[in-house]
Amino acid sequence: MTVRTKPFLVPPFFEMAKVLKPAETEHFQLSSFEVDDGDVKRMKLRGVIHPGYGRYWRHFEAGTYMGLYGKDGKTSSWGTHDPIMSDTPYERETNYEFVQAANGDVLIAGLGIGMIVLPILYKPEVRSVTVIEKEREISELVFPQLDSVLPKLLAERDLHPNPVEYKAFTVVVGDAFTYEPPVDMQYDCIWFDIWPMITSDNWEGMKILTRRYRKWWNRKGKNPFMGSWERNEVRYHVAQDKKFESRW
Repeated sequence: MTVRTKPFLVPPFFEMAKVLKPAETEHFQLSSFEVDDGDVKRMKLRGVIHPGYGRYWRHFEAGTYMGLYGKDGKTSSWGTHDPIMSDTPYERETNYEFVQAANGDVLIAGLGIGMIVLPILYKPEVRSVTVIEKEREISELVFPQLDSVLPKLLAERDLHPNPVEYKAFTVVVGDAFTYEPPVDMQYDCIWFDIWPMITSDNWEGMKILTRRYRKWWNRKGKNPFMGSWERNEVRYHVAQDKKFESRW
């Protein structure tokens, strides 16, 4: 599955509720949700009461957001009422580092709602974007919609007077822990975002993926980058778990 797109100069995020339409499969659902001023106040109060979670709510804004939900708790230990992925300010903030760093040939593990794909494809220094998505149903929900709107969206936002060559956006259905990129492929930037929530249990998977993809990472590139979503926060939780265990 490939779609040709144009580059862009500035990497703002798109409002995904205006990009994707509600849809569902047997196990997953795309649905927009509203956050009003009252919700924002409650979220910020929650951050005051529980300081450790304040960072999740501090930039929350009223608006309409798009969420990817698992039916019957599919892939999400949060249950059916919390999204596996959304485009809330917290999600944008915690993915912004990679969007800024992305250049050359990019590999992403985890499609979600495609929130980071759009701004990355819009960068002139990006040649291609390949996404590994484990769940075929998520790919079927999100990719066709992005495929149909990407050229129009990016053309409207094209700020480059002389666009560089068109680039490829490919979604591969597979497991990041077993997927084998082409032998001769080297990615300049790699990002792992396959976890629906932050927990110390993510740490081992992050280490395994980092080690596994080093042979496909072009570390000699101009601006190489490899990272995992909320790695530092997960590492903090691991340290806290060890402190708790040491008390017993």
